[in-house]
Amino acid sequence: REVVLLVAWLFCCSKSSLGYIKAPLKKPLSQNAFMVSQKTREIFEKLDNSVVAGGAGGSSTLDGFERLDNAWNALKNGGWSREPTPIVFTVNERKLIENSKTDFDVIVSGGTLGIFYALALQLAGHKVCVIERNIVLGRKQEWNISRKEINTLIRLGILTEKEVTSIIGIEFNPVRVGFKSDTSNPDNGYEVKVTDILNLGVKPDVLIELVKTKFEAIGGKVIENAAINKFTTFEDCIEVDFAEPAASPSSQATTTLSARLVLDAMGNGSPISKQIRGPTQPDGICIVVGACAGGFDPANNTYSDVIYTDTPLTKKAESQLQYFWEAFPAGSGPEDRTTYLFTYMD
Repeated sequence: REVVLLVAWLFCCSKSSLGYIKAPLKKPLSQNAFMVSQKTREIFEKLDNSVVAGGAGGSSTLDGFERLDNAWNALKNGGWSREPTPIVFTVNERKLIENSKTDFDVIVSGGTLGIFYALALQLAGHKVCVIERNIVLGRKQEWNISRKEINTLIRLGILTEKEVTSIIGIEFNPVRVGFKSDTSNPDNGYEVKVTDILNLGVKPDVLIELVKTKFEAIGGKVIENAAINKFTTFEDCIEVDFAEPAASPSSQATTTLSARLVLDAMGNGSPISKQIRGPTQPDGICIVVGACAGGFDPANNTYSDVIYTDTPLTKKAESQLQYFWEAFPAGSGPEDRTTYLFTYMD
């Protein structure tokens, strides 16, 4: 049951928690910069790109913005209806020589969330390796979680109570849930206030570094900047082929490791998930835009909205849209707040 709770918490965090890659402070503008407005280019030039998020919702470079836009255009133009490139292959024979062992019991592909699974399994006595395409490093913007959920990490031995305290940036209550079409009329629609739901802001940069350090300290192996090329399943093991950075910029070294089990922690963009899903367009899309802003009244910036809307259902093309948001006080200062606006569409 505790492992299920941990998996559920990691799933909730996954939308905003993928790792970071190191980048130069002054990253040159994309060669495709002409595709965006001058104002957009100016905004990206002002951003600090010393540490850049490498996953969903985090890239702060113009290149990352364009990659996201290209992926969105590919999806709209039927890109997902084409057969994805396979990455998992099956060989119906035994691989291991008699009495030989695999390199690891478990290999975890994807480290920013996978590092939690890895530490739990290493603590349970398994030999574990994490392979991460970028760097196992958390962003500075907070994740939101409930105290009951984060206590799972204590029960599993991943963190101590003292360590949990060190990763909490802010705690707040109450939490609003509301569905309204006119917020100026208190009797219009539905609103309820609850407590202790996603009311903690934890610091991912501190949390992931802490868990990574503990994992390595008890013998866990972390391989970073390694792009996985292929998984080959045999009757008695699975092999993982990946490319590691080589001494020469023009070449890469290919490495193969074996394990009894591979855990896919690469998120919704996982090539394993794409292969399982096949050439299938999604039934719907959830579009999200988020921002961290300052200047809020500290006296009023003491509660959060876990889901709130003040707009009615609106027909747009073939979709029925309703805009809603979630918003949380931020640990960076009493006037700061993080807000995400959502809508679903067919």
